[in-house]
Amino acid sequence: MTLYENHVDGLSVLWDSTEDLPAECGWDEYSRVARAAHMLAHDTPDAAAAIRKRLTDDADGAYEDGSTNPYDRGMAFLYAQWELSGKGGRRLVDVCPTAWVGIDGVPNLPVSDAESAKPLLDALAADGWPVARVWLMDGDLPFRMLLARTKE
Repeated sequence: MTLYENHVDGLSVLWDSTEDLPAECGWDEYSRVARAAHMLAHDTPDAAAAIRKRLTDDADGAYEDGSTNPYDRGMAFLYAQWELSGKGGRRLVDVCPTAWVGIDGVPNLPVSDAESAKPLLDALAADGWPVARVWLMDGDLPFRMLLARTKE
């Protein structure tokens, strides 16, 4: 176990998008990341519209001191990572029909809840993968990402 590792529903988690929020940034930086997430989703108009709504219309905006809401920042980075990880990868149909390897070489597992990821992580471990991104989904977009070990 590493210094920052914890356990979520039986998974050994190295990074959790709801716990490990991005560092403070001002509105300009937040807007840049939000625009990037929206632009990366250009090939899926419904997702792009949902991302724009969540990160622009539903965001808190800049606070009086110029800072931004940590959860809004977390969602902006989550959506940007989702869009980057899903481009150009290869499918892992032997593990799960919806699993893929991202362009950075990390396997990705979209699931409805963390518990359903355990057998998929076991299958990845059997194939020699050390970690995977577990995307907890709400429809077509994630609401949380866990970077999880495939075995303890």
